[in-house]
Amino acid sequence: MPPAPRPSYDTASSAPFRLQDLLTRDRLYQAAFERAGVGIAIVSLDGTWVRMNPALCAIFGRSAEELSCLTFQDITHPDDLATDMALLAQLMDGQFEHYTLEKRYIRPDGSIAWGHLTTTLVRDQHGQPENIVAIVEDITARRAQEEHERRLSQANQTLSDLYDNSPCGYYSLDAAGQFVQINEMSLRLFGATREELIGQRGPRDFFTEEGRQRFSDAYPLFMQQGCFGPEEFDLIAHDGQRRRISVSATALHGDDGSFLRSRTVIFDVTELHRTRMALQAVNRQQHLMLDNEMVAMVKLKNRRITWANKALEQMLGYAPGELEGKTTRQMYPRDDTYDRLGTEAYEALAAGRTYRTQIQLISRSGQRIWVDMSGAPLDTATGESLWMMLDISAMKKYQAEVETLAFHDALTGLPNRMLLMDRLGLALASARRSGEHIAVCFGDLNGFKQVNDVHGHNAGDFLLREVGKRLLGCVREHDTVARLGGDEFIIVLTQLATPDEAHEVLGRVTQAIAEPFVLPDGSSATVGISFGLAHGNEQSDAATLIEQADAQMYAQKHHRRPEPSGL
Repeated sequence: MPPAPRPSYDTASSAPFRLQDLLTRDRLYQAAFERAGVGIAIVSLDGTWVRMNPALCAIFGRSAEELSCLTFQDITHPDDLATDMALLAQLMDGQFEHYTLEKRYIRPDGSIAWGHLTTTLVRDQHGQPENIVAIVEDITARRAQEEHERRLSQANQTLSDLYDNSPCGYYSLDAAGQFVQINEMSLRLFGATREELIGQRGPRDFFTEEGRQRFSDAYPLFMQQGCFGPEEFDLIAHDGQRRRISVSATALHGDDGSFLRSRTVIFDVTELHRTRMALQAVNRQQHLMLDNEMVAMVKLKNRRITWANKALEQMLGYAPGELEGKTTRQMYPRDDTYDRLGTEAYEALAAGRTYRTQIQLISRSGQRIWVDMSGAPLDTATGESLWMMLDISAMKKYQAEVETLAFHDALTGLPNRMLLMDRLGLALASARRSGEHIAVCFGDLNGFKQVNDVHGHNAGDFLLREVGKRLLGCVREHDTVARLGGDEFIIVLTQLATPDEAHEVLGRVTQAIAEPFVLPDGSSATVGISFGLAHGNEQSDAATLIEQADAQMYAQKHHRRPEPSGL
């Protein structure tokens, strides 16, 4: 196999360099080529693979010997070949310096590997095309994830499906740090069953000794302050497998400030951590081959930019070289954000440690961008440091959507049972302190089945959404309207001066629901609603109140008059 291309040096301009400097650069170049976390290859003009690194072979599922007997055309998916060849022709004609393309490659077993391809043409000293440099990032998992999310959206799965099949782990901890709720992804990461964890163990039991100490120190502060992370821990699963996870959490507190439980999200960042550590080891020596378009990187000296790669310039919308010499203040939306990161980060860097956080930056056009940022010291004496940034705006948006869906009904947008129980528990605690009355109203629609049978399920879904809107229009801001599923709704009325106020509210609700609904096809439908009412007292708990209201509703529904009724 021919050797990897080596950088050339002009004799006159390289005179100040010592031979040892050249040898060191060459070794670093070779090491970075062989150990890079992305696939890199030299390809001849006819498409033959000439030189490739191990990462590329792993992406394609072929050995270097197998690839050397093939062209890139041989393993490109037929549906993507024409686009790739057309772009290559334009590149050869000098229409641009490089191009990027997301395309499919065919592995020996017939499976598809998706790659983010960056192709650059290398010309000789006479300007003639000499060979092609291809950089391939394996995005198979990302494309698979995107397809998975698309199917989830189309299938309109229930809340439990979304929660359990989330690409990240979710769990809740009590004040003792033990699991009270956990989804399937977290169970897989911890390598245990739900029965083995709930009320029995906590995440601390799976951390290393260093992680257990950090957890013990941080958890009491988290219960008071209400926010934690993102921080990374080494996790040793039940089967002994070691992983690296990123942990972020917020706390749920009662009206009296008491801690109720955590809401924790975890990500498996094992591969990202390995890649980051490998890159940092190389970056501390030299920044060879780092001017790429995938991972944003910047070199700082006392918070002033001395070098930035293309990825950072493109991510923030700056022209090549425009950032050099400027301070990093312009990258932050506010002064306090800039000052806080400076205090936290440079204390760690001065001690020789790395620093990592998730933070919002601002682009040249004013757009805010979420990034996962990590920094490492290069020379503490001179204040030099190296920073890597990944654009995680899409991940943050998805995380916010999952948090919303986890506590709301997917059809109506009303609170679901999980959020209802939280709010009802808080309302009961508040009522005990204030002496005010609270009422739980369990409602079930009358005639809804006929709407489904006559007009179809789409019309039925439309009617349920409209019912939710009318219910919200009949209550106050501090009351809660929730949907349990089907045509069952619950109204929690709080801050009542007398129990009779609940009857007045339900009278308005009954009248509002009895008004005809105009369906999307222009036809109308009429339904009624039966309610069961339960009043809270000092001994009441949320589950009992709902059961009592349900029983009252059942009795009301089976003794109602033929026309739609309320109480």
